[in-house]
Amino acid sequence: IFDSFADHPIAAASIAQVHVATLNGRKVAVKVQHRNVARLLLADLDLARRLVRIIAWLEPRYDLSWVMNEWCREVPQELDFLHEAQNMRTVQAAAAAYNAQPNCRAPFDVVFPRLCDDLISRKVLVMEFCPGVKVTDLQALRHHQVDLNHLVDQIGRAYGFQMLLDGRFNGDPHSG
Repeated sequence: IFDSFADHPIAAASIAQVHVATLNGRKVAVKVQHRNVARLLLADLDLARRLVRIIAWLEPRYDLSWVMNEWCREVPQELDFLHEAQNMRTVQAAAAAYNAQPNCRAPFDVVFPRLCDDLISRKVLVMEFCPGVKVTDLQALRHHQVDLNHLVDQIGRAYGFQMLLDGRFNGDPHSG
């Protein structure tokens, strides 16, 4: 499928890791779910649910079962990259519609990587590779002459739009 595929990931987190690959001459990012992570995550949720029940039984004032129920509904969706891809499309469309308004008072400039729709599954997500540096790497930002005030303004506008106007936002943002 790929012209080339890096053996070592450029990023890794609890659910997946990201590799750089080449597809039809274009650089892409390939997010691959860790093996057995679904089984482990669901077991962790089950254990957390049991702990919440025990705590509620011992001290009813700390009954957080309502939080746990919501968490158990939402967290498994993190394992479905088809769902993640749809969320990316939804947020991208909403941002484009907002920024296109004639009287848009707080437009923001955010890059959304193009998805490779034919290569997305529940456990693999392939998208355009967008090079950059972490927003926490001040040395690299200065090296690239990034206007830090403008960067912070754009991040604030993007998250403000998502949380206050659109109602959808990334509850687990990563710095890069």
